Amino acid sequence: MNRKANLRLKLLTYRQFVTACGVAAALFAGVGASLLAGAADASGPLAAGQATLPVSTGTHIPTTVTTTTTATTTSTATRTSTTKTTATPTTLPTAKAYLPPAGQIFQGSTAPVAAYTKATGKHPAVYQQSVAWGQYLPGIAKGAARYRARMMISISTMYGSRNVITPQGIATGGGDTWLIGLGTQLATTDNITYVELMPEMDNASAPYSAVNANGSLRAKVYSSAEFKLAWQRATLILRGGPVSLLNKQLKKLGMPALKTKLTSLTEAPVAMVWDALTAGSPVVSANAPAAYFPGKSYVDWVSTDFYSDYPDFKRLTPFVAQYSKFPFMFSDYAIWNGDNDTTFIPQVFAWIAQHHQARMLVYDDASSHFALSAYPASAIALRHAIAGATFPQYAPEWAR
Repeated sequence: MNRKANLRLKLLTYRQFVTACGVAAALFAGVGASLLAGAADASGPLAAGQATLPVSTGTHIPTTVTTTTTATTTSTATRTSTTKTTATPTTLPTAKAYLPPAGQIFQGSTAPVAAYTKATGKHPAVYQQSVAWGQYLPGIAKGAARYRARMMISISTMYGSRNVITPQGIATGGGDTWLIGLGTQLATTDNITYVELMPEMDNASAPYSAVNANGSLRAKVYSSAEFKLAWQRATLILRGGPVSLLNKQLKKLGMPALKTKLTSLTEAPVAMVWDALTAGSPVVSANAPAAYFPGKSYVDWVSTDFYSDYPDFKRLTPFVAQYSKFPFMFSDYAIWNGDNDTTFIPQVFAWIAQHHQARMLVYDDASSHFALSAYPASAIALRHAIAGATFPQYAPEWAR
């Protein structure tokens, strides 16, 4: 149904990213046998004796994190100074969507930004890139800052052609080191980041889906229950906070403590994007989107992908209504497979105008399959649709 459905362009984008940045040999760090426990291809558990990925030490994950700050005050009468140490937080960071300004909707793009800007006449306020699980961390956050845009990262558990971790592996702490490093890296840029974690989980083509293409259930390590735990754990890590409080919450959720010696995790400005097909593929009860929903405290946005080959507005509207308390986005939308039907773009924006829950949409032009340059009539329609002030070119913090 779409590019995430069979992982074709998420992986293609990543390979293009690696080639362009000259880090094709960069491997993930701090992820050993524990991360790969239960790792598998799309059809089942890791085969006995299958080689694991090599471990790199070049992720630049800090070994210490500053957990307190100091403030100095000087008395005008005595000219003596007093240093105060901030108290350790007693609560964990809460959900935050980082919405566009009131009355506005963010429009965004995947690479290449220059091509999107040329086609639409607008710079994207949000820049999306694909991230492979275990990817070399320092390179992840640079693109969006270079483009003066908020970032969206779409995280797959694939690394190259292999699935390197299962939902259960994440839930039991196998991915803690990389997730902690990712959160730290995102915090260093101080750029708001929308994290689309394991998108389209209700699609059997996804390596972390709970079902096979014929509707049968996969092994327990892929179950929707494990997916929800994995999502909750990843969200807690990326939002950060005192490790003691994080471990307390993990215990309540039935998960082991964090695998770290740190006392506090960096609080990155992230918003978690839960992206699902409007109906599972295949459509069976065990694969319904709701089966994978991790709970309102762990989701900031609800999203789906929408392409001209499958403009299923009939299912879209009730899907969005089911999660009416969350802002909605099209984390990917595009013209697909040579379809230059100019009605698709107007239909999408007419739907957005009628549903105020919609606050963001990102055009997927990372591949020639979807590039606006191949569909000039639709590009003109999109240019007209986003021409007004409702769709700003920059997020407020990047506006000149």
